[in-house]
Amino acid sequence: MAGSSGDFVQQLMDGKFEGPTPQILIADDEPAIVDILRRSLEKEPYRVTTAANGTEVLDRLKAEDFDLVVLDILMPGADGIEILKRLKKQSPETEVILITGHASIDTAIEAIRLGAADYLRKPFEDLRLFQISVRKALTRRELVRLVGRYRLIQESAGRMLRSKQEKYENLGEVMRVCVNRSIETIRHLEPLIKAHLGTDDMNELALMKADNEELLGLLDSFLDPEQPDSPAAI
Repeated sequence: MAGSSGDFVQQLMDGKFEGPTPQILIADDEPAIVDILRRSLEKEPYRVTTAANGTEVLDRLKAEDFDLVVLDILMPGADGIEILKRLKKQSPETEVILITGHASIDTAIEAIRLGAADYLRKPFEDLRLFQISVRKALTRRELVRLVGRYRLIQESAGRMLRSKQEKYENLGEVMRVCVNRSIETIRHLEPLIKAHLGTDDMNELALMKADNEELLGLLDSFLDPEQPDSPAAI
């Protein structure tokens, strides 16, 4: 039996990602903070890259893609808020966690409004809060990636259905033309050959015309978009 969506999310929260290894960039101008955060993630299935200032962060973001970027707000070169703005324009799916030693409600609200996944204050009294925040952000990133993948599958299936619909409609139109021609031919020939056919042959001709008219009715119904089984209703 397939697991529930809650089980799937829990697996992501436990670090069980089915896709590529999550790429994380940690940026802070305090080497000790960078080292502490990096080491706190060593046991997780992540690839962690570090940066010491805003300029280095921007250079790394140009060179490669990251699933999560952890940014100190106050850094030389470019501050965390400015990098967050640029990153969300460049790569909206990338998650961002902002950290700061000078927390304020206004800055936190601004960060979340700009798309940050979380806003944490340092120094960290309990690194588990940071680890949980990282897992939550990566879980959201993975879910966004999966939704995008399923959307592509859905769009592909939609294109395939539309293509089949067009083929059915084209085939139906060809068949309708052929059946109409058969009916018209029978109607045209019927009075001309009536004197030369016996009763049985005339009955057979009448049945042939009735069969074609019934087939035409079925085709009209099949191609009617109001009918739920019609390809035109797909």
